[in-house]
Amino acid sequence: MRKNSIGKEIILILAAGSVLSLAAILSGPNVLKIIKALKRDYNRLSKQKIKDAIRQLERKKIIELQKDGYETYIKLTKDGQRQILKYKLDELKFGRVKKWDGKWRIIVFDIPEKFRKARQAVSFTLRKAGAYQFQKSVFVYPDDCEDDIRFVAGIYGVRPFVKFIEAGRIDNEPILKRHFEIYV
Repeated sequence: MRKNSIGKEIILILAAGSVLSLAAILSGPNVLKIIKALKRDYNRLSKQKIKDAIRQLERKKIIELQKDGYETYIKLTKDGQRQILKYKLDELKFGRVKKWDGKWRIIVFDIPEKFRKARQAVSFTLRKAGAYQFQKSVFVYPDDCEDDIRFVAGIYGVRPFVKFIEAGRIDNEPILKRHFEIYV
């Protein structure tokens, strides 16, 4: 699915706890409501594009359509919920505080080869979120990010293999301070 697709935005609306009525999406003035909810400039958007996106999501089993009398409702499936977690990972950035507490957070993982894809995904996610790759499976971050690390490891099902260390001093500290723009 493309990063800024209509389908992604429909999924994110459903993630907010909404159950969407297909009639509300595809009929009359309600189209404007859904378009506003989709948070994009849809001057060129047609009902057909929305229908196509919904059909594609249903084919991929990310949503399911449920009929109730004359109404059809859109609901997220388990696969859709997993897709939302992946979107959240795409947006993950560890929080930075204004005043550094002088402690380094070190994330260490030894993920078995049979979980190679999960290992690569954890490594990629940590780099993308701003952690410094100190060694192949050792990352450093200057602020508290333990909850975020546990979230990432949990999504990939490798939490037992990921360890979290807090340290007051570390080799190559000047390089890390420069990387994180810490000027104390």
